[in-house]
Amino acid sequence: MLTIILMRIMPIILFVFVTFPLHAGIDVTFLATEKPKEVETLRIQREARPDELPVPVRINGIVVFLSGHHYSGGEVHEPERFNKLKEGMALREIVSLLGPGSQNSSTGIGFISWRCVDGRILLVWPTVELDEKAKYYVSLHGNNQRHDDVGRLAKALIARLDITKQKVAVILTEDTHQAKAGEVKTYEIGQTFQKVDPLPRIDFTIIRIEGATVHCRYFYQATPEGLLHYSETGTLILQNHEQAAPSNR
Repeated sequence: MLTIILMRIMPIILFVFVTFPLHAGIDVTFLATEKPKEVETLRIQREARPDELPVPVRINGIVVFLSGHHYSGGEVHEPERFNKLKEGMALREIVSLLGPGSQNSSTGIGFISWRCVDGRILLVWPTVELDEKAKYYVSLHGNNQRHDDVGRLAKALIARLDITKQKVAVILTEDTHQAKAGEVKTYEIGQTFQKVDPLPRIDFTIIRIEGATVHCRYFYQATPEGLLHYSETGTLILQNHEQAAPSNR
């Protein structure tokens, strides 16, 4: 009977051991918050070259957007108008709400864009018909805005850091395109370790190694929230939990 019981619980014990690698834990410290950059209205509106002025593009006789080889201008709108955007709108509805957009015709897809004073940018795939349902999303890029989300993601992803001189061996808790969970990968200053798929995404680019600490510039891309696709950049310090000084994080 004892043998039968042990045989039944052994797979459970092994499963727990294999599935959850040793995770000593890390501490994340954010540097002094950088002031978010404000939207530069004049630059946004006047980015066309003097010899390449944008031309109006019409669909069914309606001016839908202005297009130029290096043009990414367009009107800058108040948040109230952007807040009226919803999923499933036709291009005609978007133009009626925000007016003509702008297009940089030198880019691959040639997104039609509209900008908001709070930093949001509406990006729309061009359509053939004005009343065709459009494909679009709202992009917003911040600077050191979501420390709690970034900190949680970093702590969940990084199992351990082992530093030797100016190199750091990184062990992650999840499989990525760079390494398997639990595999040791070594990085130097200027190199990046990251988790890309599935979202949320996080990139750590090493900018300095000091003693037991690794200073990184990070890029964070959140899971979409409706139409909003949020991303941000910032700076943080990583170190193993047992080596960290007392901290609130």
